[in-house]
Amino acid sequence: MGGKHRRHGIALGGALSDYDRAIEINPRYAAAHNNRGGIYYAQGCLDEAIADSSRAVEINPRYANAYCNRGLAKHGKGDADGAIADLSRAIQLDKRFATAYTARGLARQAKGDMDGAIIDHNQAIALNPRLDAAYYNRGNAFFAKKDLKGALADFNRAIEINPHFAAAYCNRGTVRVGLGDLDQAIADYDQAIKLNSRLIAAYHNRGLALLLLGRETEAEQDFAKCLALDSSLKPVIDRLIKEGKERRAGRK
Repeated sequence: MGGKHRRHGIALGGALSDYDRAIEINPRYAAAHNNRGGIYYAQGCLDEAIADSSRAVEINPRYANAYCNRGLAKHGKGDADGAIADLSRAIQLDKRFATAYTARGLARQAKGDMDGAIIDHNQAIALNPRLDAAYYNRGNAFFAKKDLKGALADFNRAIEINPHFAAAYCNRGTVRVGLGDLDQAIADYDQAIKLNSRLIAAYHNRGLALLLLGRETEAEQDFAKCLALDSSLKPVIDRLIKEGKERRAGRK
């Protein structure tokens, strides 16, 4: 999100109170609405984020960042069309807004338009070659198109820019499983979990890779961890175990 918040040493809740006070003093302070919306987005309060961004663009209809933030929140709620409309408006107002391009690409991916998404991510990267999210998002689009080499290159670049990008390690691991490099895939999942011990995808993907290598006890531990984090995943885990055993049999 575009707003700058006090993240170091002071909880987001403290910044939220600051913006509440700023808006109380000046209800037409567009940046305060937009930045408070950014905090709500970070907290997963998407309706509140949309309401604040909407108020910001009502006050300032040329506020590109507020359209971008509202588009991101709409994407989070599954409203891909609404997200694309807002992000397109942000780009119309600021044609060098790299984050808006990659966010629009993400919304296009949600609609299954991988080619359109890649065009947007390409533009974001042209504008900001160090925007790790753009490489990550484009890598996911390449993976959806079964371009594993393209996906691998993008995840590599995202990690090079941001070595703490847990999801990029996780997704690179999945690409490596597809390329048959199971040991390196597991190393990537290990790193993803080291960076984010609650990243469920890393546990179940590592569990599958371990299962494919015949390391069933370790795989079971990873699947158990998934269920400890989210018990509703049991049908998914059961299908994954079945798939892994079938694939393991086919590799023999």
